[in-house]
Amino acid sequence: MTINNSQKSLNIESIIELVEELRTDVAHELFDDLSSLETLLSDCKGVGGDVHWNGDWYPARLIRYDAFEEEMDQMIEDIYGDEFTTKLPSFMSIKLDYMALRMDYTSVYFDEVEYLTR
Repeated sequence: MTINNSQKSLNIESIIELVEELRTDVAHELFDDLSSLETLLSDCKGVGGDVHWNGDWYPARLIRYDAFEEEMDQMIEDIYGDEFTTKLPSFMSIKLDYMALRMDYTSVYFDEVEYLTR
């Protein structure tokens, strides 16, 4: 399993699984990866309440900053379906306020790349 900062979103359970795997192999050549993943987990600790691990709560998902608008569009589509985007009269349009949505999220950094979580 590979986790890196070029991914649009990260699943915290996958990060935890990889950290546990890397911790069991102390001589692993991916020691730098372990260190950056542990730093990421430390930064996420207590930010969300979706995943419980080692006595602390973590958010379930991290969204890369530059993919945030796309992810919010998908979230809206998942909630409202095509009624929100295609069944409007032609004279109407909807513009999402991404900055307002962003206010509900916290920034964490993974190898100098910003991810958003809540």
